[in-house]
Formats: sequence, C-alpha cells, structure tokens
Amino acid sequence: MTLEIQIECPVCRAPLPLPEATAAPTCPACGKQLTADEAGMAEVRAYLRRVRMVDAIRAYRQTTGADLGTAKNAVTEIWHSGDW
Repeated sequence: MTLEIQIECPVCRAPLPLPEATAAPTCPACGKQLTADEAGMAEVRAYLRRVRMVDAIRAYRQTTGADLGTAKNAVTEIWHSGDW
C-alpha cells in the first residue's frame, strides 16, 4: 500500500507533488522553487499530520543525513511544537 503524501509550498501553502530525487519542486501557484531541505521538511510535516512517526523520522534522516537518535529527537521536537 502506498500512502499518497503531498507537501505544501512554504510561501503560499499550495499543494505540491513530492519531489523526485533529482529535482526540487517549483510551486505552480507562486513560482517559488523549494530547496531540497524545504521539500524534505515539508515531507516530514506531511507524515506528522498523518501521525506516521517512523516515516517522518525516515524522511528527516534522508533529508539531513542525521543519525537515528538525532532524527528521532528532531522529529519529536517538531511534533511537540505543533508546527506541522
């Protein structure tokens, strides 16, 4: 089963498709080109909105290269901040 996740533009909150490995998405509504980090954090937040903690940690690690403990702590902080 594949979970359909969409990320949001950090500027206008328009929905964006998940970026492919080689391309950063561009918002069709406002034209902002997301950096890989912005796209990755948006994916982490999208997983958190669906209470998919393991997927959020995995996405955080893929985006930042962090080790498991660091990623878990960072995702937990994002969760508790409510900024998702």
